[in-house]
Amino acid sequence: MSSHKPSRTQTSSLIVLASLIGLIVYSVCDDASDGFAEDYSAFTIELNCTLPSISDHMDIVSVGEGQTSQEELVTLATRLFHMDNASITHEGKEIILESGEKTLHCYPTDYIKYRDKTIDRDKIVPANDTALHTRADSFLDSLWEVWPLPEGDEIRFERLEYPDLAGSGSNHVSTQPQYVVYYHYIDGIPVLALNAEFNLGFAEGRVVYADISRLHTVSFERVELTKTPIQAILEAFPGAEFRGGGRVSSRVWFPVRGRIIVENFRVMHYNWHGPDSKPVGEAYVLFPYYKFDALVIGPDERGITQSIRLNREIKAIK
Repeated sequence: MSSHKPSRTQTSSLIVLASLIGLIVYSVCDDASDGFAEDYSAFTIELNCTLPSISDHMDIVSVGEGQTSQEELVTLATRLFHMDNASITHEGKEIILESGEKTLHCYPTDYIKYRDKTIDRDKIVPANDTALHTRADSFLDSLWEVWPLPEGDEIRFERLEYPDLAGSGSNHVSTQPQYVVYYHYIDGIPVLALNAEFNLGFAEGRVVYADISRLHTVSFERVELTKTPIQAILEAFPGAEFRGGGRVSSRVWFPVRGRIIVENFRVMHYNWHGPDSKPVGEAYVLFPYYKFDALVIGPDERGITQSIRLNREIKAIK
């Protein structure tokens, strides 16, 4: 079983993993980055991951509306989610199907959100990776028969998610639903966008939660990547701020010195939040980004060691 369609022929190699894997340490100082916050002069940045080497250029991708008809949507709802005799309403361009406690929303960008409220979400069930993968593969086989991906669109497995995972050894359990997360890929580059989610949630042996989407690419604009991964990392810590603009130290006891450990560094087509993001269902643009996690460890103003995990997304173009 293949869970994705073939991607477009790559016109260039955008990601080539660096040969050096390990722990690389960079001192953060005024010489390394203009305007770097004084708060970070006592920190070092450690790379506990492989940095990708990048090409000089990457695409800005415009994604437009799809063409799923109401008839196709009814077929999908009936065959995949067993929504028989569903009522149909419209809110603008959005189509809404309802059958008992099952609801399915279809947005103009071919983004579908399905929810089944009949299950007991507090029920504790075994956590079984193999069984979860098998259920997801079976669902995807059925999905592609009635709602195939457009040419050039591809999804790949990303991770499993178990709510409230507990247990030991091989005897792990969690509440339900249990989730399988996929990412769309364009020319081998993962996509992360509010309108491009692809998640399946399973309970009682069936899909009870689904965010599924297709990417209808309208245009590609080749642009120069003006930042290196190292420049992006240095840009990520100018003043220890949350996305909303408030200083971290105003909400938590943030370390005043110590280590910043960068993990899971990736190049992505990205548009999740920020000034370029769009509401669900609207056409949107994907920009080249670097996305990574960072663990900040060190003593706070009281001398108590803190460990703060941060997520960072830095645009790869100016």
